[in-house]
Parts: sequence; C-alpha cells; structure tokens
Amino acid sequence: MGNSWFEFKQFRIEQGRSAMKVCTDSCIFGGLIVQTESTSESSIQNVLDLGAGTGLLGLMLAQEFPLCKITGIELDSGSSIDCRFNYENAPWTDRMELLEMDFREFKIESRKFDLIVCNPPFFFEHMPSPISGRRQAMHMGAEGLGDWLEFMQANLNKNGRIWLLFSPDAWIKAIQQLERHNLHIVQVMKLFRKPSTLWRIVVCLSAETSSEAVISEIFVLEEGGKPSDFTLELLNQFYLNRSLL
Repeated sequence: MGNSWFEFKQFRIEQGRSAMKVCTDSCIFGGLIVQTESTSESSIQNVLDLGAGTGLLGLMLAQEFPLCKITGIELDSGSSIDCRFNYENAPWTDRMELLEMDFREFKIESRKFDLIVCNPPFFFEHMPSPISGRRQAMHMGAEGLGDWLEFMQANLNKNGRIWLLFSPDAWIKAIQQLERHNLHIVQVMKLFRKPSTLWRIVVCLSAETSSEAVISEIFVLEEGGKPSDFTLELLNQFYLNRSLL
C-alpha cells in the first residue's frame, strides 16, 4: 500500500481520506497557472479554489504568490479533513481558509476573486464510479457544468481570470455554455501525452471581451513515456523528486 501523503519541496499533501489523490494532470495544471500568471503576481490578492480536494492547487499558488489569500471550497467531508490539515500545516497557513460546503450555498460578497481555479468533474457520458466520493469529484450532468460556470462568473473580479482543467470531451460541452454565462476564452493549452493523443485541456476564461484566444500545444511526455523537459522545468519548484513524475 502506498503512502497516504505526497511530499513536495515546501509542503506535504495528506490525502488518505480524499476522494481524489494527487495526480500528474493536477500538478501540471497548477504549474501552468503559476507560470502564466507570474507576470500578474502583484495584482493577485484573492484566489478561490473551487472544489479544493486535497488543497493542492491552492498550496501551489500560495507558495509562488506571497501576496495572495487562498479560499478553498470543498463539499466532500473526507477531502475537507485532508485539505484543512494541509492548509493548517503549510508555511502559509495564515493566508489559507477552507469552507466545507456546497458552492451553491456560498454568499456572494463585495469581495470578488482575482483568480478562480477549478478542476471540475469532467465525465458526462462515462459510467459513474460506484464510490460516492469519486463519483462526486469526477462525474456530473451537463446541466451541472452551467451551475459551476454561473457561480464562477458571479464571483469573479472585473479583470479576473478563471482557470479550468478539462478532458477533451468535457471541453467541447463547456464551449457550448460559455456565451450564455458571459465568459470569454483568453487562452487554451492542449496537453498531449503522445503526438496523436490529446490528453487534457487547460483553459483560461475572462468576463471581459478579449482579443483572439491564444492556443498552444504542449507535449508533457517524450517518446517512451518519460516527462518532457517542459514538464520537468514546469514542476521543478514543486517536486521534491523528479522520478515521481
């Protein structure tokens, strides 16, 4: 049996109770957010991690952006226990708070968020997991995605940005809903594990109309399945041991 924790350079993730464990795509997602937003670091003060899980994304952002405050929202009780523990034992615990609740119960405040990051459930057609926590974390109906988008748009600063991680199928369904929620595509990063295999899609959205979206392709693995130089460099400030990739 593997460890119930995952060790990073500056923090540890306890994940024994969490529905979803630390995985490569989430780490790459966090690394891409940090890399892309680094030029805007001074303007990022309030960050919302919607569906915080173990707290991984919030901790990555807290490590690299010392001015930001992280608010996590997580419904699953097991994940909330781990996330709260991870927040409280991080070097930046004074800048981190967790709300164990359904995001639909969150009251819209005068304080809006400069960044909203979310790894939403992205299986629509697949057979749901029999494990309730994983089912909640990974599966939702197409109408549920609209609820997530509406919530994020309502809680976003005027000049704020939303970062989302999708499977290719889920992204196609999401595109159909963006216009009705007044969200505009700023950037699309297509992640490939093999030259012909589209694996994940990282998307940046804004409530402000922007110029034509920037689209890029990133190869996260080399031939033979080894992490690409891009992936190694992206996660260098986080991963304690490169062999864990």
